[in-house]
Amino acid sequence: MAFNSQAAAAYLQNWEPYRPVPGYGAVKSTVASDAAAAALAQEAQAKSGLAGLALNQLGAQALAKQEQDFVAEQNALTRRSQGLRLATQLLGPSYEEATATANLGVSDPFALIEKFGKLNDWQRTAELKQATTSNAYASELFKLLNS
Repeated sequence: MAFNSQAAAAYLQNWEPYRPVPGYGAVKSTVASDAAAAALAQEAQAKSGLAGLALNQLGAQALAKQEQDFVAEQNALTRRSQGLRLATQLLGPSYEEATATANLGVSDPFALIEKFGKLNDWQRTAELKQATTSNAYASELFKLLNS
C-alpha cells in the first residue's frame, strides 16, 4: 500500500485535541469504584465489629459457666463437710477413740472424707469383733444348754 498524501492532509485539517463529550463528564471519574470500595470496607468493618461482640459474649458465657461450676462445687463441699460434722456429732463418746484411731486432724475436705472412710473401716472392724465375741458366747451357751 502506498502512502497517500491527500489522506494525510485531510486528517491534519480535521484534527482536534481531546475534549470531553458534553453530558458525559463523569464517565472517566472513579466515583463509582471509590463508592463500591468504601461500601465493601464498611461491610468488612461492621462484620469484624459483630465478630468482636460475639467473641465477648462467648467469653462472658464461658466465664459465667465457670463461676456456676465453682459455686456448685463449693456447695457440694459445704454439704459434705456439714454431713461429716453431723456424723461426728452422732458418733458421740466413741468419737474420741475413733479420731485417735483414724487421725482426723485435717482441714482439707477431701482428706477429711478419706479419713472418714478410715473411720468407717474402724467401726466395721469393731462391730465385727463384737459380733465374733457374741457368737463365741452364744456357741458356749448352746454347748452348755445341750449338755
